[in-house]
Amino acid sequence: MNPVNASILTAAQMRAVDSATIHDEPIASIDLMERAALACVDWLLAHMPSNTRYHVFCGLGNNGGDGLAITRLLRARGQTACAYLIDHSTGDALMSAMSSDAAINWQRLQTLANQQNASTEHIIECMIERIRHIAELPEPCAFTERDCLIDALLGTGTTRAAEGLLAQVIERLNAHTAAALIAIDLPSGLLSDAHTPADWPVIHATHTVTFECAKPALLWPENAERVGDWQILPIGLSQQAITAQHSAMQWVTSEWAQAQRTARGKFAHKGTFGHALLIAGAHGTIGAAILAARACLRSGVGLLTVHSPNCGYTSLQTAAPEAMVHTDANERVWSEAVHAVSYDAIGIGCGIGQSAETRHALRALLHSLAQQPKPPKPLVLDADALNIMASEPDLLALLPPNSILTPHPKEFERLVAHLHWDISTNALRQQAQLMFAQRYDVIIVLKGAHTCTALPDGRSFYNTTGNPGMAKGGSGDALTGVILAHLAQGYAPDIAAILSVYLHGAAGDRAAELFGQTAMLPSDLIACLR
Repeated sequence: MNPVNASILTAAQMRAVDSATIHDEPIASIDLMERAALACVDWLLAHMPSNTRYHVFCGLGNNGGDGLAITRLLRARGQTACAYLIDHSTGDALMSAMSSDAAINWQRLQTLANQQNASTEHIIECMIERIRHIAELPEPCAFTERDCLIDALLGTGTTRAAEGLLAQVIERLNAHTAAALIAIDLPSGLLSDAHTPADWPVIHATHTVTFECAKPALLWPENAERVGDWQILPIGLSQQAITAQHSAMQWVTSEWAQAQRTARGKFAHKGTFGHALLIAGAHGTIGAAILAARACLRSGVGLLTVHSPNCGYTSLQTAAPEAMVHTDANERVWSEAVHAVSYDAIGIGCGIGQSAETRHALRALLHSLAQQPKPPKPLVLDADALNIMASEPDLLALLPPNSILTPHPKEFERLVAHLHWDISTNALRQQAQLMFAQRYDVIIVLKGAHTCTALPDGRSFYNTTGNPGMAKGGSGDALTGVILAHLAQGYAPDIAAILSVYLHGAAGDRAAELFGQTAMLPSDLIACLR
């Protein structure tokens, strides 16, 4: 997946952008369709073997028009390609059932077929077929690894479950075992920006190529098997029109990340880059404190003090000699008040446990921070700090504005349990994430593939780095350390959260290249921070 535009748009917003592009460029809608088809063909020829046979399954709408144009352009490039027009209309008047642009591309493909047939002594292999019954469609076993199936049945305008012939075709395409299955713009049957019920007929694509901007449904884990790997193809839609949509959902691009990073001055010193306090570790989980500390140090903090139970002193001094260690009076858990005024940023939670002593210490610290003069002390909370607040939700009211909370999905479920919100789908969960951020005036980093950072102002930012190799205990501790380092260096909390997630994922990608996703460790990720 390689995003090319930072905005994530709904189906309605994409229609508005299409209309604005047609009006403002100006360009005819059929020519814009041709541009999209050409982008798809270029992608296919760059990614599929040269001897691929293309089978393009086309509906009667504009997505089908894309498919018909793709077939024609593939044939013009000397490729073996056949279009199957799935005629699910109720009468014999095919042309009236098709969208105007799809009808034009149907006629263009027929013309090309007649020309190519007329130029040869024998009828060449089929270029176009009209399918009115499922029995007319090839069986799944007819397709081999040499074949590529292209889904151009339905586009982003889907509002209800596919029925009849369309549903049968979707079922048949999903039954293939060998061929690649490429969805154009969005897998047919999938809702663009709402939860798609599990029992709806939906194409299960191996790849999805979508146009210009990502769609929300591409981001949700529940759709992973439907979407497959996906790619955004630029087709020259109006950037002014995209900006005018004022999308509250954005990608974090590499360009954005690089622009946020501040250069180090020649005469800077350790005091320039802040003094961070990390409260972490308990008996048996000092490793979490070590990982967070090392990630914080790798991410540029000037000074780091780690407060941990006494049992962690030797391990921390050995594994992170660059950090200062302040030991708790308790041998095994965090139990005592910490004087935090002198620190530039505070991180709490990695491996601290949920003992009664630790609960009391967390409450005392939050009360202390709430009473300090403004501006508030930058704060990042993870792991057991979140679990304690989930069980004692009154603590949420003590959080300084723009505190950063970094839950994984289960931790987030626990955090919102007292609010009794429905988060049964990923769409609802991400809606709840925004509501929670606004309700408590905090920043929520919901970890996972495409980690989403929700801000109190209603915006959300989806990450573009990272890989499944990071799904190991300790990766979240490392992220806390990275965020803490950026907070201590003076980055605004929203920038610190979004940028840290990006850099953390990028380090994970470098670690995966070195060690592989299976073998890589969170400590490898930390070593790859840049």
